[in-house]
Amino acid sequence: MNVLNKKDMKQTIICLYYFILFSFSLSLGGCLSQESSTPSGGAVSTTADLGFSGITSAENQNGSTVKISWTAATNSSVTGYRIYEVLPDSSLVAVGQTTSAVTFYYHLGLAANTSHTYRVRAINASNQTDTNTVEKTAYTYSGITSATATGTTTATVSFPATGSNKSGVRVYATARGTTSLVATGLNTSTSANITGLKAGTTYTFSVKSYDFSNAEDTNITEASVQTTPTWIGRYQGPILVKAYGDAPGAPSGTPQTKQVSVTWAPFTSAVGTTAYTLVRVLRGNSIDLTTTTSCTSATDTSCRVCTATGSTAQTCIDTNVGAPPKVYDYMVTLNTNSWPEEAPASNNEYRITVPIPPDNMVLVHRDSANYEACTVMGRTPDPLNHQRCAISGASMIAATPYNTGPNKPPLNLPTGYYDFGYNVFFDRWEAGCNWTPQASGGMCGAGATAGNCFGTGTPANTIGVDGNIFYSTDASNCSIKVAGAWVITNASTLSSASRAATYTIQPSTSYRRPPLVAMTQPRAWETCQAIEDANYGKKRLPRNREWRAAAAWQTLTGEPEAITEGAAVTLENGNSGATTHTTLGYCNTSNHVSIAAAAFNTTELAGDTGDAVRSFVIGSSGTRNCVSRYGVQDMVGNVLEWTSDNLMLVDYANRIYNGIQSLSDNGNGYSAGFDMNGFNFDNTLGPNGMDSVNTCNANTGFAATTDPPGAGGGIGTVAKSTTNVCYSRRDASTWVTGASATAAELTTMHALSSWMYQIATLGGTTAATGWGAAYFNYAMGLPMMSSDNSNSPTVSTLSTKLHGDYIFVNFHQSISVRYLASGGNWGSGTTAGRWYSWWISSSTSTSSSTGIRCVLPAE
Repeated sequence: MNVLNKKDMKQTIICLYYFILFSFSLSLGGCLSQESSTPSGGAVSTTADLGFSGITSAENQNGSTVKISWTAATNSSVTGYRIYEVLPDSSLVAVGQTTSAVTFYYHLGLAANTSHTYRVRAINASNQTDTNTVEKTAYTYSGITSATATGTTTATVSFPATGSNKSGVRVYATARGTTSLVATGLNTSTSANITGLKAGTTYTFSVKSYDFSNAEDTNITEASVQTTPTWIGRYQGPILVKAYGDAPGAPSGTPQTKQVSVTWAPFTSAVGTTAYTLVRVLRGNSIDLTTTTSCTSATDTSCRVCTATGSTAQTCIDTNVGAPPKVYDYMVTLNTNSWPEEAPASNNEYRITVPIPPDNMVLVHRDSANYEACTVMGRTPDPLNHQRCAISGASMIAATPYNTGPNKPPLNLPTGYYDFGYNVFFDRWEAGCNWTPQASGGMCGAGATAGNCFGTGTPANTIGVDGNIFYSTDASNCSIKVAGAWVITNASTLSSASRAATYTIQPSTSYRRPPLVAMTQPRAWETCQAIEDANYGKKRLPRNREWRAAAAWQTLTGEPEAITEGAAVTLENGNSGATTHTTLGYCNTSNHVSIAAAAFNTTELAGDTGDAVRSFVIGSSGTRNCVSRYGVQDMVGNVLEWTSDNLMLVDYANRIYNGIQSLSDNGNGYSAGFDMNGFNFDNTLGPNGMDSVNTCNANTGFAATTDPPGAGGGIGTVAKSTTNVCYSRRDASTWVTGASATAAELTTMHALSSWMYQIATLGGTTAATGWGAAYFNYAMGLPMMSSDNSNSPTVSTLSTKLHGDYIFVNFHQSISVRYLASGGNWGSGTTAGRWYSWWISSSTSTSSSTGIRCVLPAE
């Protein structure tokens, strides 16, 4: 076993240090291959011509190390090389020895600013050496000691003085493969201020001494520093991020393959010549904003998506993306004179993270949702915090989510901000009934022979086979045959597998898929949960706050293909001209009721000839322009869409409701301040649910003049007191208020079956004129009273965004929970829109105009 002495051990440690410090691929071998730190060669017995030309160079490395190099001897008898330092008296001191395979040696531990002269001689097995006298000298100048960026184009470098035996120093800077002389100094200089550098650029500096013959020292010491990027203080973040999954059945002219579109706000002080570069990298990887590599679908390292120039918002579209679950980080940089500025070392807040959606889904992006909401509310988005904005008061209800889905961990987002909270995938189309064509095994002809599985009425059990799915064109029911019998999708007994089979979001012009409707909110939830993505898990119904964000029109300045609010209203209300549905492209509202349907599957309408159903099939060209800013089609006007939100009627007499935790999604309305929980339809937060003139069914010819009412009135008589409290005569001596009335008494006391509110109509007390609400909760899309102390945006300032959409709340005293469907349907006319809400009163309520759309949190 070989044992290193203390000197050898020290030498080994020093060698390892320099090997790690300078990453010399061969330094370690050359350093450790010596026989010892001071070879014991002694006097040689003879000399010989060993075909060796001697030392070729002695190069200072860092002020304490010299690298000595030579060319291998031509004589095959050479067994090694002995390295000598030549002392001032010309005597030789052996400092190292190597084997014949090594042609360099590192002389370590030298004093800084000293000269050292070397010879190298070959040796053979007989201890003979060659007689060459070639010498090389190195001066141990340590070079640069530090570099500090002092601005966007300046830096300071420090170094030791060279001493009087040198003439001075030269400072070099290397950036992106180019080295330049950037400063000089005297032999007494110890620092230099560097100017004229490029912003946002990493420079590697070195300092070389030079002698009076102008020969430069060879030290390899370097220090790197990045000048401050100018774009950091000017960055304004993304306006809109859109991402599409593959959708081969999408209408012509809309994206059919996966892609990402990034639109960013112009940097502060942008002018017409301001140039940008958008770079992509796999999420979390280091990013090189200077790359010129083009992106492919297989590229995970840094690649350039595009460049853009201008003073306004810019958009780049990346069509070379990988399949889900790929997640990319995008980053924008300034590009000055073809010199892109680099990213700062800590750059997470500048990354725009974009997951690629599954097929037939699109991304609702957190930063984009925040930007839209904050901009419309008149708040300032924060580009370094996902474009969130500060808000307070009752607007905080639903401003931040509790979690991303049922039983998911809490997000613990900071309070005091509107923050959408996470990325979420939306079905690009409303869910469709996946009826079975004959070509796919449909056996819905007479006697269960081959045939397409659609028709009028309820299918007889004598047609179809197990697994076939049937669509009724007049009732809009979707049924699947199970164990020899047809079962509609609203049946609670339907298994998850059967439920999943009835659902599709794949548009087709060959076999048109009508909306999957006629289900209650609980069955709609179960249907979404039956669909499980291999990467992202089970789908679910969207939450109200998610649905409102996803349904936004592209009306903000800088959005690609932005439209005016007037144009959005036109889309919502449909085209009033005489035209066929195949050339419309609008949302499907009451203007379309008169369209005559052809035979089902030869038209884009979901009904058949003579049917009352006038919804469009999913992915139709007839509503191809009825698309939100994220690419979600038909969120308005085709069919109502279930969300997972619920309300609780707590005071029927005064029309007071409280938001509650969703009956399906235990992360929706989880506690006060999240989603619907804590929102009251009363004078405190929500619009006044009770107007005594209109909601107290006071009997004709009788009005109470005292409180409680005095004598008079027969059993069942309803009276309104002088203080606007509604009473019912229970018996000869008892009047009761709504708080103690029976269900039958409440029915008699209140004439209205529903409460209706038209957003953006201020003041008034009648059903369609506003109920006095003056403020608006943007996250939930619900009006509020003025008790928010001006922390919420006013309805008046948002009136152009609200489009006069309606909110309906049904009243049935025996049922306390309300179930939210949004957007309006084909019969809603001008009341349909992004803020349209229908709080349906029954868990068993179904409609041919209420369908579903599912979502997946992108995590």
